[in-house]
Amino acid sequence: MSSVRLWVVLGIGVIALAFLVFTYDPGAPRPAGPGSAADPGANLPGGLSIGEPLVLGNLAIFPVSSREPRLEDRFITLDEGLKAGTVEILEKGAGPEAAHPNSPAADDPFAEPAASEPRESPAQQPIQQEAAQPPATSDNPLTAGVNEVNELLVVNRSEKPLYLMPGEIIVGGDQDRTIGQELVIAADGKPVPIDVFCVEHGRWGGREEREYAGLIAAAHQPQRPFVTSVVPVIDGAALAAPVVANFNSLEETTAAANSGKFVGSVGSLNKAARLAVQKGDGQSAVWDEVAKENAKAGVESASGTFSGNYSDADAVERLGPYLKHFKQPIEDRENIVGVIVAVSGKVESLDVFESTPLFRKLWPKLLKSYALDAANAAGADANHQAVARADAVAFFKDVYAAQANQAETTGSLALSQGESDRVLLFSAHERRALDADAAASYSINGGAAFGGGMGGFGGAIHSSGFSK
Repeated sequence: MSSVRLWVVLGIGVIALAFLVFTYDPGAPRPAGPGSAADPGANLPGGLSIGEPLVLGNLAIFPVSSREPRLEDRFITLDEGLKAGTVEILEKGAGPEAAHPNSPAADDPFAEPAASEPRESPAQQPIQQEAAQPPATSDNPLTAGVNEVNELLVVNRSEKPLYLMPGEIIVGGDQDRTIGQELVIAADGKPVPIDVFCVEHGRWGGREEREYAGLIAAAHQPQRPFVTSVVPVIDGAALAAPVVANFNSLEETTAAANSGKFVGSVGSLNKAARLAVQKGDGQSAVWDEVAKENAKAGVESASGTFSGNYSDADAVERLGPYLKHFKQPIEDRENIVGVIVAVSGKVESLDVFESTPLFRKLWPKLLKSYALDAANAAGADANHQAVARADAVAFFKDVYAAQANQAETTGSLALSQGESDRVLLFSAHERRALDADAAASYSINGGAAFGGGMGGFGGAIHSSGFSK
């Protein structure tokens, strides 16, 4: 290089350095990276943060994590109780408890159980079954007070309160049902009536063994060889496996179901059906949404049960890639307490729980419902516009700020509903954790529904939000 060219290069370097020195402003704002103090998704209300999405096709899932660990595992879930045989759900006419269908729930299911002699296990303390009968109608008065479409009995003989989430689907009895509202059931072995909705329009009565074989065949549980011997278990089917109660044979499972017990839990309703349940739109609206979803998925059954979306081989195969892609990476995330979900380029829903253990136990059910919406969306195989993390943050803030305009108390919980122009909010708080006056007159503005304490949104056991 000639000396003239060398001096030119050195001169340019000196000028550039001088520009940087004299224009540098240490107080100027810097771009906010994920996790930085200035990152809008890292310091959200309720001690929460939103991570970058995991994406497959038209489904994007944003992890919602707590900034501080929330590791208390104070609830048993329906799946845990069914597996262990410590939770039973029954038709009202299916046992001696039906003579007292309005037995009140415990005053405080969160309280420590009183010291007593050890309770008998379910095997030692069986519930005597009676034949199922049709629901009461104006032209069939003899059946009044026996089995009912919209009410069941639940018995919790575990050592923890039982948490039930709206939209959980249970299989058996006279019709498959879904849990109608957030509930916490005391661990005292007493039968408690619960609100439910039917998700199987065309059946009232028993099923044949072959039908239960089809519904539970995907349950890959080695201790029940009768389950896996019915049909081969493909990857998608194993991931979508229902939870089956602790029976020793298909014959035993069928007999229990046909005598009024619910013998499995297959997943959760999708967004539209969940909304019909939680908004209180009524049984007809729930049936309408079930029929629509079955039609989208091509699920055909004589009784029109929603459960086919998680047991029909073709439907399960469509869900398999989503379940395999999302289940473990989200479940394994540190301090995970919830997710925000986008389908086909639009943020659709949010579910946030009070703790990491509770979220992880319900995550497989929720994931199936999100995957179902993604698989059944119009143009599911097409390329869709990416959803930015900023969109998920904005949705979170919309849900958080939704004005609660309706509330009710049910047992130990205070349930609130909120709404804005863009979103709907549902939140369940433990009543004793709220101020007594607030629990009595629960009218919240501007996100105050989430104020105080730890948990989903400031003390909530579960908060869910949905786009309109």
